[in-house]
Amino acid sequence: MQCITASTQLSNMPTAQLVLNESGDVFVPSYDWQTKLGHVHAIPQLKKYHHFVFAQPGMVHCYVDSNDKGGVLFVICTHDSVSNKLPTQLYADGLSFSRKSYLFHKIRQFCPDYVQDILCPPPSSDNVPAVGVEQSMELEPRPKPNDE
Repeated sequence: MQCITASTQLSNMPTAQLVLNESGDVFVPSYDWQTKLGHVHAIPQLKKYHHFVFAQPGMVHCYVDSNDKGGVLFVICTHDSVSNKLPTQLYADGLSFSRKSYLFHKIRQFCPDYVQDILCPPPSSDNVPAVGVEQSMELEPRPKPNDE
């Protein structure tokens, strides 16, 4: 909590942070925590514990509250599987060609002129789907079937 208070001295409230801009510049990196922590075992009945002490790598002492003298020790992973290295960084793939086409042809007209090239730019030819591949988002609505 002290970190949040120190970083937002005027309001003491967290503020929004730009993660990625339209040019692909990353300001807040994302990491593959699922892979890194995939081998960690769950703590049974986790919600009943409110105080945790990580004394050794891979082991956690769980206490019902800060006055609990007994606590329970859980081994959540092996000592060898714990490292200080960050997991692999993840990068955004961007929008598909069909989504870019939809935004350009159907949504662009509703955007102010000064943001049209940012929010709904013309789809680039570098990610055009191969011939014969069905696009996931249609540009025109399908006709309704006749009830006759």
